[in-house]
Amino acid sequence: MRKMSRQYKVNSFLVADESNHLLGIVTYRDIVFEDGKKKISEVMTPREKLVTAKPGISIEEAKEILKAHKEILRALTIVRYDSLDATLRSLLTITSSTTISLPLIHS
Repeated sequence: MRKMSRQYKVNSFLVADESNHLLGIVTYRDIVFEDGKKKISEVMTPREKLVTAKPGISIEEAKEILKAHKEILRALTIVRYDSLDATLRSLLTITSSTTISLPLIHS
């Protein structure tokens, strides 16, 4: 992951399965003290603990969510929920206030 962080110039990666269902997020903070022997699934923050939003959220609504969780959030993950699945759509960053896609790690 450290190599990918340098290559893509990002510090966080969304983790998804082959069907693009969101599994979690792994950040630089998750791995900084790890020796590289653990699996991503062992150090990532699982989907159940993430603050997410549904597609179609307005920029103002997204800013309010980010503001309410400013101690822990630097970006807001946009997912479509179907039953128990959460299909990844995009990531809204604080700095840009625009929707971008980040590299995914498939687990």
